[in-house]
Amino acid sequence: MRWRVIHRPELSTFRFHVKALVKRLPNILYFDDFSDRVPESISFPENYVNDNQLGRGRIREWQEIIVEIFSRALKEEFSLTTFLKLTDQDDRDNYLSDVADTLNKEFIDEWRKLKQAYSSFSEDSADLKLAIKYSYEDNKPTFRFKVIDSESGGSERNFDISARSKGFQWFFNFIMKLKYNPKYELFPENAIYLLDEPGSYLHSSAQTELLKKLCDIGKNNTIIYCTHSQYLLDPEIINIAGIKIVTKTDGRINLEDYGNSSVTKSLGAFSALKDALHLKFGFHENILKKCILTEGITDYYFFKMFFNFDGINIIPGSGCSHLKELIAILISCSDNFVVVLDNDPEGRSSYNTYKHYYKDSFVKRCYQYDGVSKSGHDFRLEDILSPEDNERIKTEVGCNDIKNAIVSLFFMEDEKKAQIINGIDSVTRRNIDIITRKIHAIMG
Repeated sequence: MRWRVIHRPELSTFRFHVKALVKRLPNILYFDDFSDRVPESISFPENYVNDNQLGRGRIREWQEIIVEIFSRALKEEFSLTTFLKLTDQDDRDNYLSDVADTLNKEFIDEWRKLKQAYSSFSEDSADLKLAIKYSYEDNKPTFRFKVIDSESGGSERNFDISARSKGFQWFFNFIMKLKYNPKYELFPENAIYLLDEPGSYLHSSAQTELLKKLCDIGKNNTIIYCTHSQYLLDPEIINIAGIKIVTKTDGRINLEDYGNSSVTKSLGAFSALKDALHLKFGFHENILKKCILTEGITDYYFFKMFFNFDGINIIPGSGCSHLKELIAILISCSDNFVVVLDNDPEGRSSYNTYKHYYKDSFVKRCYQYDGVSKSGHDFRLEDILSPEDNERIKTEVGCNDIKNAIVSLFFMEDEKKAQIINGIDSVTRRNIDIITRKIHAIMG
């Protein structure tokens, strides 16, 4: 084994670079358990006032929150210690009043914004106040959070946090662990939020409102959460391409795109997302095994007549710019799929839109008639037909517009339709063969 002695100048440089690197890392805020109820009381060790040593276990997190609340409110490094050393009751009451003002400014303001934006989040009123109570119990400094609610008659009543709605308890838990994290005040944006089952103890409508709130926070931060709830996977609110399936193989944890996951999709990990998506469409599950998604109904008719894709279902869209929901369904529920777009300005614009939104989940499964025409030339569905077949089909069905002619051909008598389709020339056949090979290559 070789040993290397680092000279002090080199060590100083190393430390400088490490500090510079750490300084540039995003702030990470971890919320470990939203099923964890707010404790009715938060007690500190007997000797805290002398050594500032906190306890252990779950209560330590809330002790740290109390310390930060007092520090934030009183602007002193050891303000909780200062408070605990007070002997005059009036002084203590004044300190607690300052702390309550800080709580109401930072928490209640957020609560009112949430209630105004998402009224169904909780049945609790937007006009609440918070207070913090102090006592000395069993030789331990003890604090309790209280909610002050003004009843219809105007009288104020005090309640424990646990006596309020599940939505309020969740929000109290979240905001306290967020805003009274010492890092949050310094870096309120560009943070990474890690949330473990954030929908715990929330009813379905509150979970939907929570998802909207997380999306708001996510505009300036990165949100990562795990869930088994369909209400936190609503594809109308979040991008389905951002959903990952967690698998475990030989003790190793893996993250896989939903559409690429090797796990059998009937298993529990997929049930929540399938529940969320099945509310959005009426396709039978068998249709979604292997699919080709076309821009519209005319493309669907053309593919059904001129192509032979055994074992692959063809699904019509409603225009190249209106495929977002169908692509989301196929990413999540199909075994494999290909989206076929015209290679024209509209098709290319739609391609860029879906590429930006779904990333590789879409890009790897899109075909835009590449390899059929010369590079740089637009190519649309109707260009699959040679000029001669284009004119022949319009004449045979009595239409001046080729797209209308394709629709009319689809509904002709089978014998006449077969004659027209079988009569296509070598140029059209070549185009169909190229497109068939390209789609099969993407489909795998």
